[in-house]
Amino acid sequence: SDIGDFVPDLRQIHTFAGFEVDTARFEVRRDGLPLSLTRKEFDLLVLLAEQAPAAVTKDEILGRVWAGTVVEEGTLTKTVSRLRSSLGPAGASLIATVTGVGYRLEASVERRVPAPPAGVAPPVAAAERRASWT
Repeated sequence: SDIGDFVPDLRQIHTFAGFEVDTARFEVRRDGLPLSLTRKEFDLLVLLAEQAPAAVTKDEILGRVWAGTVVEEGTLTKTVSRLRSSLGPAGASLIATVTGVGYRLEASVERRVPAPPAGVAPPVAAAERRASWT
């Protein structure tokens, strides 16, 4: 993994318009079928889903998806274009260009935390651990 890779909230699953984005597994599914995205396309989709319905500025995208890397705006434009294509027929309408600002995911996003794997206890908050020690 590149040092500049965006690290999404690793506990989130974003669901919208027939898509499911699982940040813990780095998977995107459309109607239950896996999609093949590059890491940058995945990171961009996660960022847009996290911020929806708000627009995300180009500077914020470049700063988070390509952190620590000098990137031209054309690289972002190409990545958005490839992501739209990867999402299929809905891609062009799902990722809107906000002129002079950046991009926005045009969908109602449901966010949830996945259940821990069977046999794994959920993490205990630090305050609860301290309370149990006294």
